[in-house]
Amino acid sequence: MAKKIPVTNDRVEGEPSHVPLFQYGPFAEYREFMAAYFEARLWWFDEQTRPEADLCLKFWFKDRASTTVLYGIMEAWMRGYWYSRSELRDHCSSIKDSAFARVLASASEAKYISVDVDEVDKRQKLIRPTRETIIMVEKFTTKYFNVIIDNSHRVNKFTQGLRDRVNEIEELDGKRKKDVGWSIFEDFGK
Repeated sequence: MAKKIPVTNDRVEGEPSHVPLFQYGPFAEYREFMAAYFEARLWWFDEQTRPEADLCLKFWFKDRASTTVLYGIMEAWMRGYWYSRSELRDHCSSIKDSAFARVLASASEAKYISVDVDEVDKRQKLIRPTRETIIMVEKFTTKYFNVIIDNSHRVNKFTQGLRDRVNEIEELDGKRKKDVGWSIFEDFGK
């Protein structure tokens, strides 16, 4: 059975223990938020391994190479850019060239990205996420944030801002659905 960890607000004399036998009281709110964060990470791992999980989610999170490429593509998208293949490769330097090429080919074949010649510089190929990939990322990230919110105390100041932003995202999503025809509440790959 779990045992409650003692808390101290006092200065501890002597050399710090290799295994802390207490928690520092002033960090309680931060620890509570981080506990909710780790709970959300566990939810994410469970979600992506469910047999009936979204196929796009399963594709991008099946291995480290796929996830690295997704993060590179989405980092550019969220900043308002399409990376060229070479720029994306630079951002994914932690994976081997063969793994990078394999992920791009598989993602293109699955229609999770589009690889298009840049109209200005015909030598460059732009890597563009498809609507399905964008929606999967936004949908599951929003759900992930909600797991954090649901598992963190209502008045936790770390969580309050996140709660406000998620509410704003969900409200704007209805407008996006009307304006551009797609929403994080759509289901694609079941």
